[in-house]
Amino acid sequence: MNKQNGQAETELAEMRLDEETPEYNKQRAEVIYKILRKEGAHRILDVGCGLGKVSVHLAQQGLDVTGIDISKNLIGLARKKSREHEVNVNFEVIELKEFRPKERFDAVLFVGVLEHINDEVQMMKDAHHVLKTNGKIVITDMPTFKCLFMERDRRIGHYRRYNKKDVMRNLKAAGYSNIKLKYYNFLMLFGTLYPPVFKKGEYPYGILNPILRKFLYLWYRYLENNFVFPIGDRFIAVATLHDLPERDSKNGFP
Repeated sequence: MNKQNGQAETELAEMRLDEETPEYNKQRAEVIYKILRKEGAHRILDVGCGLGKVSVHLAQQGLDVTGIDISKNLIGLARKKSREHEVNVNFEVIELKEFRPKERFDAVLFVGVLEHINDEVQMMKDAHHVLKTNGKIVITDMPTFKCLFMERDRRIGHYRRYNKKDVMRNLKAAGYSNIKLKYYNFLMLFGTLYPPVFKKGEYPYGILNPILRKFLYLWYRYLENNFVFPIGDRFIAVATLHDLPERDSKNGFP
């Protein structure tokens, strides 16, 4: 699959997830907000923000949010979403390595992004120049269990699934420390097993009737977002950048 087709599949998957699983998206954004609040982060950069689901939710909670993505299509939809919810989020079409903010951020957020990047360690290093001293990198939605890598992963542009050693090694190689790592999305393991077991190419979105949607909402709000399960379909990682790189004034850095 070429890069253009992979990007198109990624955008379609993003839009379908937004349409078919609104309860999950809302609770996923809420657990991210809880993490950022615990870390004392207020000024946030959402890298690969996509449709802006998380960015808009964080702004609704009073955080100062900027979202960047390489997709003009998704950024256009993100700006529309922010207007609909009447919140102020700065959305830009730009790559992280090219982004030149006027002020550094308390935290850089990668939500379901790094598994789409060939050189993810370099991407994490690219975040150095936008972080404050002791700034946080927060990574969520990293798919777990390498043995579950399947055709759907390839189709939507995933390069990999992860184990704990991978995540720890990559964050350390990218210059981060004080790494906190946990599983998330226990329930979704059953959805992930559906395509290989039943030889299907997509998750069974069709079964999401109103009763099941309500169950998902309650599950995430009261269980998944408040307890750490021993396994899950995703990893969440938080780490700190202690050694602040110098700014390059000729490139517009203060």
